[in-house]
Amino acid sequence: MAQFPGALRNTSTVSIASLLVPYPHYGAITQTNTNGRIAKMPSFEVRAQRPFVKGLSFVASYAYSNEKRQEWYDDLAQYKVLTSGGKDGWTWRPVPDVPTHRFTGAVTWQIPVGKDRQFGSTMPAALDCVIGGWQYSLATRMYSGWPLLFGTSYIVTGNPRIDNPTRDKWFDTSMFAVADTFTPRNNPYYYDGLNGPGWTVTDMTLTKMFNFGSRYRLEARIEAYNALNRVVWDNPDLAISSSNFGKVTRKRVDGSGREIRVGVRFIF
Repeated sequence: MAQFPGALRNTSTVSIASLLVPYPHYGAITQTNTNGRIAKMPSFEVRAQRPFVKGLSFVASYAYSNEKRQEWYDDLAQYKVLTSGGKDGWTWRPVPDVPTHRFTGAVTWQIPVGKDRQFGSTMPAALDCVIGGWQYSLATRMYSGWPLLFGTSYIVTGNPRIDNPTRDKWFDTSMFAVADTFTPRNNPYYYDGLNGPGWTVTDMTLTKMFNFGSRYRLEARIEAYNALNRVVWDNPDLAISSSNFGKVTRKRVDGSGREIRVGVRFIF
């Protein structure tokens, strides 16, 4: 005879509440990719690129992405979804952690000093070994802020977005109030144009290749990540109970300060 499945078979008593769900022996059941849910992502990308010409090349690109998906606010909305066969109860919201605007650019420049370069081609070999033959690269990433999603039911009297947000006031907190218990939610997940701080990071690299005959080479590299030491700020606090509600007070965990690395690589 098959055993009763789940954890309930190991307990001598069970609560009445646990027996009121359709499949009590399985415990909590999480439903994902619910039938009827829709996702959409209008996007496009443009790019300009120039190959090496006289020791200089660059590439620049811009990408637009407006990814959204359907969700339900709360249990009432979920009930509408289930009883309407997926036709009612949904609301659209942006996908978090996905910036709408992204710009990236990179430049590589063979510094025209040294042997076989525009300047100093006749300099002594010892001097060329120090100052000649270097190559400089710069890469910049500029991203718009992540969408701010309000997952809690609030009373909101309008769009809290402001034109010139500061870290002390990223949006108009005076428009928010706590909703009464069991009050159906009516504030949206997202207010158009209300995003977190954008960020810009620039990396730089300086390299030089030393040739030892036709087979052996030594590459020297100096790399600076976030070379301008820009702070990457996290989203503002969205909890109305917090004293920092609407303020940007912390850095993003994936945004580190300036890092410099020096290394050599022997190629054979």
